[in-house]
Amino acid sequence: GMYLLPSGSEEDSFEKMVKGPFLFGSFRADERKMSMGSLMAKNFAYLLVGAFLLLFVMSRMRFENWREQVLSFLAISLFGGVISHMNYWNWWEFSTYWTFQNILDGAIAWTLAGMAMKKFLPQFS
Repeated sequence: GMYLLPSGSEEDSFEKMVKGPFLFGSFRADERKMSMGSLMAKNFAYLLVGAFLLLFVMSRMRFENWREQVLSFLAISLFGGVISHMNYWNWWEFSTYWTFQNILDGAIAWTLAGMAMKKFLPQFS
């Protein structure tokens, strides 16, 4: 389940949360069947879905030069990172360092992935 501390009435909890300390946590009490292989397979699957979505968007884009291509992929990647990770920073007080490190990591990885797809799939160039 998901847990917030302090807890109580909405008004009382918010005041306590502002004063601190504050905890947001996810807890699972029962055993879960999982392995490194199954976790990696699930991760690969959703990254593959993301790659196909990026490929779909890229197939509709035309670029005048290399700089325009890189900036477009960077903008798409930053959009994805900001939309997903800033919510954790805002609502659950994830650290600023963690938040921006994850946005930057995704921006670099997906910009490079987009450029590789454009290079190796000439029909989209």
